[in-house]
Amino acid sequence: MIEWVVLGAAALGAGGYAVRLLTRGRAHNRWSTLLVEVAQAIEGRASPASRFDNPELRAEVDGLTLTLRLYDVHKGAGGRAEVQVRLPDPDDTSRLYLGWDVAETPPDLAHVPEVPYPTTLRVQGVLTARADDPVLATRVLESSLLELTDVRREANAKQVEVVVRGGYLTLVLHGLEPTTQLLVRALKTTAALAHRVGSAAKGTALPAPADPVPTQGSGDSEPVPAPEPLPEAGPVTCGLCGGTPSGSGAWVRCRRCRTPYHAECFQQATACLEEGCGSVRADPFEP
Repeated sequence: MIEWVVLGAAALGAGGYAVRLLTRGRAHNRWSTLLVEVAQAIEGRASPASRFDNPELRAEVDGLTLTLRLYDVHKGAGGRAEVQVRLPDPDDTSRLYLGWDVAETPPDLAHVPEVPYPTTLRVQGVLTARADDPVLATRVLESSLLELTDVRREANAKQVEVVVRGGYLTLVLHGLEPTTQLLVRALKTTAALAHRVGSAAKGTALPAPADPVPTQGSGDSEPVPAPEPLPEAGPVTCGLCGGTPSGSGAWVRCRRCRTPYHAECFQQATACLEEGCGSVRADPFEP
């Protein structure tokens, strides 16, 4: 009798697993078919790729190559869509995070300064903005909030995120109701955001250029003053942990502002932490 009970339980377990696999398979086929329709509808080249739980699509829109990935497709409205694109000028872009009704900022961006968005922007729900460059955040919000609002409404998405770091921009829609029209729009919106971020980033985090120093013989009647000596350099300390080169380990300098970091610390920070910098590039450095 006990053996029959055990066998029955095992059969039920196997049956439940088979049902889950069948459900996932149907969801995958439905979403994969949806991506094929998107590939046919999008302007430009598109090549859908298939994975069991994460169907994806790569397409070219407005001169940019984007990757659309679908996650947890078997959960229906509990899934999410992510569209990622490499920025036109990845070296000149600070980190930026926009979270709309998101409970928590991603841990690797939680230390990025929070930016209050302009009171002139009317937002339904809770919007969190974080950026190394507050001017960049404000410009992107002012130029893109209406479009993000429309995408969220069309997707019936529970949360929306925009993440800019490491030279890439990612649009994330949580709990969406996918349609061909929506996913096409998500691709085009992400491409437009990437171009806007690239345009807004130009010059926003860089100091104003210094006035040119006049040279002898330029027609000025006043003699050219000698340049003031540079102050004596202080001890080298890591821009993240404050550590010194007393221990072992590689060091780097921020390519933009030349702030030194442990190589591991710079990788952990994902970008320079100096106010007004936010560069994601660094060069090897011997302290």
